[in-house]
Amino acid sequence: MGTPLVMTVKSLDIRILKGSEVLDKISNQVFIDNWDHLFNSCPWATIYQSSKFVSLWYHAYHHKFEPLLVLGEENECLVGLIPMCVDRDGGILAAGLSQAEYQTWISTGQKNNEFISKSILSLKNQFPSSKISFKYLPGNTPLGWCKNNSLWRKQSWIRTHKHPLMKIDEKDLEKELRKKNKREKINRLKRLGDLKMERISNYREFEEMYDELASQNDFRKGAVYDAVYFHKNKTAKKFLLSLFKNGLLHVSVLKLNQQIIAANVGTMGKNCVHLQGMNTHSPIHSKYSPGILHFLMLGLMLREEGVAFFDLTPGKDPYKDMLANEYGEAYSLEFRDPGPIQLMKVKYYISQKARTSLIRCGFHAFKQRAAKKQLAILKEKIGLMRRTGLSTLIREKLSALTAIKPPTVFEVSSYSMLQTPSSYTVEVDSYRDMLDFDPTGSVVTRWEFLDDALYKMEAGLQPYTMSDGNLLMFCIWREKRFPPVAVASNATSVTPALFTDLYVHVTAKNMIDDFLQKVLTLSETGVPDSPPAVIHVKEARHGRLLEKLGYKKIEWTHVL
Repeated sequence: MGTPLVMTVKSLDIRILKGSEVLDKISNQVFIDNWDHLFNSCPWATIYQSSKFVSLWYHAYHHKFEPLLVLGEENECLVGLIPMCVDRDGGILAAGLSQAEYQTWISTGQKNNEFISKSILSLKNQFPSSKISFKYLPGNTPLGWCKNNSLWRKQSWIRTHKHPLMKIDEKDLEKELRKKNKREKINRLKRLGDLKMERISNYREFEEMYDELASQNDFRKGAVYDAVYFHKNKTAKKFLLSLFKNGLLHVSVLKLNQQIIAANVGTMGKNCVHLQGMNTHSPIHSKYSPGILHFLMLGLMLREEGVAFFDLTPGKDPYKDMLANEYGEAYSLEFRDPGPIQLMKVKYYISQKARTSLIRCGFHAFKQRAAKKQLAILKEKIGLMRRTGLSTLIREKLSALTAIKPPTVFEVSSYSMLQTPSSYTVEVDSYRDMLDFDPTGSVVTRWEFLDDALYKMEAGLQPYTMSDGNLLMFCIWREKRFPPVAVASNATSVTPALFTDLYVHVTAKNMIDDFLQKVLTLSETGVPDSPPAVIHVKEARHGRLLEKLGYKKIEWTHVL
């Protein structure tokens, strides 16, 4: 008789690769093929755990975040994988960070519990003082291994989040677009010109519009959340362009006369498009609700493309509930030592109780968010004062106390008093210029400036700006809607252009005349036979600058 064959079954082996080891590993096509096979067989995997997405992110961001790849292997077969990274503070986070909406591990079903338990233990042993975070896990991610184990319950924190979804239903979408308020807004936009919804499929076209989309996105999010992410972020641009080139992005725009008034740059998932990347709308057209109209039209576009869901992603934005027709759950999961985890849970419990009590007292969520915003701005102001000194605060307060009431009005004629005009240009409606605001020399924060700018644009005012490409030097606002009657000491039959809220950066005072002359020319108030423009000056220091340059004070009264 022959010798019987004996198969040695090895236990599950966990390996943690770091830095260049990861970059070398993902350059191996055999490994990528094994990763893809595991990904395709994992029921809870999302596009953010795919080899293509993660590899592109590692290549774009490895100089900022150290790549970390956890591998589970059994009999030389890949049975589990967690794409992660190490941030500057030593935290262990999912690869993709905020650009990966869903963060989880992938594994074979039968090996999941053993793989993820051993992986977390290995990470904690190798990085004993680091927290390990996943935000958000998909709702079908198996978590029993963590919930039902006393060891993990002491060292982990699982929170549940509402997950809004738009299931694509053509009849419902068409019905919503036929509602009176939306139909009227669409008709009003069409009366302004050519309204068109487009899917962007050409790489060159997306590359050319990228900066505009990024500026429009960051201008709104900077005003609402103080979150400016894409503006001048070359790494983010490189990453998103690479995602588009590799077929992982779905880009759609709503255009009016070839001008983008709403857009969505989302990640393409398994039979869905995720609201992740950039989504925005023009504040100039906000009264027409172009963002909501675009999302509804996007739903019809996805229906034609055979996509089943538009994933609105977890979050408390009110517009998500307006669009959602289904809800699921997502989870956040964090691991730390028992002491810090319990402290986090206690703090969260207290904050939730406090929030509930405030609501019962009439201090609703909107007021709470406003108060939180003001506290954040105050904290930033204190930081500005520390950097610029107490003298800045005193100057700002004196400026406010000596503000001209009512504002002094100057007549601004287009006449050449310039010796050497600068090479800088003046832009109109430039989100990008306003994102270059720098608070140096003042205690006005960027959040306050952008919040005020968004309010003005939505109210119909038009900004004229001058930037050197890195710094906003000037900004002034033109009133688009004039009072019924306007009377000036040099009364003319034509209402002159009215400008207000002049902003001058502390380093650009000597160029103010150049800026104003270019504003006149650009606004067509400096052409022959046009009436002089007028500027409402609210700050005494700006009034002194204009007087020094020879601009003429006039009497000006609004009759409302």
